[in-house]
Amino acid sequence: MPAVINDKVDGATNNTDMLDIIRTQKPQLYPKVRVVLWKSPLIPSDPLVYRRDLPQATKDKLRNFFDHYAEKDPHEQQIVNAISSYSGFANSSDAQLVPIRQMALFQKKQQVQNDAHLDDADKKSQIAAFDQKIAVLDNAAAK
Repeated sequence: MPAVINDKVDGATNNTDMLDIIRTQKPQLYPKVRVVLWKSPLIPSDPLVYRRDLPQATKDKLRNFFDHYAEKDPHEQQIVNAISSYSGFANSSDAQLVPIRQMALFQKKQQVQNDAHLDDADKKSQIAAFDQKIAVLDNAAAK
């Protein structure tokens, strides 16, 4: 992105998050950026995970810490803000990974579509199966 802004290259790919960062942190440069082809849905940041067999008391302590960290303490807020302008931590579930699953299925579907070794019937069948799985995820994402 900096190369585009500094007129070193005509075009580039980047992540949607970076567009938002430039818009908020360097608004004078943002007009030099133009999204031409596609802007992805926001992909969730890295989740904090723990083992399923962790004692419930430990899970509760971890959740409580992250649920309340940087809620009121200015020093904690400063720390969290320094991490890519986060404002805190939000509860999550496996649902946050739906966009990742959608992209993985789309990639597999593209591989099938471009596979010269598959006959048309196999391609149609496999593509239909991927379309069905993608539709289920699309419905989940819409909720």
